[in-house]
Amino acid sequence: MGGALYDGPLPEAAKQMAGMKMGAMPASNAMMSDKTMKGMEGAHNVHKGVRGGEFIMVPNQLHHMEVVYSLECGFQLFMYNAFTEPIRVDRFQSFILILPEGGDDFFEIMRFLVPSKDGSILQTPISHHHDNSKNRKGLFEVELYMKFPEDIHPRMFELVIGTEDG
Repeated sequence: MGGALYDGPLPEAAKQMAGMKMGAMPASNAMMSDKTMKGMEGAHNVHKGVRGGEFIMVPNQLHHMEVVYSLECGFQLFMYNAFTEPIRVDRFQSFILILPEGGDDFFEIMRFLVPSKDGSILQTPISHHHDNSKNRKGLFEVELYMKFPEDIHPRMFELVIGTEDG
């Protein structure tokens, strides 16, 4: 359930969350569990990235994300279902805003994430100062905006990514 090819109905709790404004979710609907949803027994047992990236539990309780960044490959986003099994990314839409070091309220760089040819990851190169020959080094803040199929608006995730060597 929650995989890229799943086209059945959403669980009732996910339908309720999709119809609410982000951040206005009552505590009673905040968590779905294997006790409240059929077919979810054994879900959410693994909450560790398999590629060494930052592992994120998505509030809809149907997906997990793993963010990996390297100078060579740029920003990569892997998607998993509730059982931490890889799923295709071609039904998700996403972009990132790279925030400036000075703490301004405006973003420095915006990049849309595009699916890889095999549909396994969403990715984008990250360059510095709009020059594709220079890669961004050091740690930096990123806002990831992710549109899930059941959402009307994208959800924002705040991240710190980069490499320790400046």
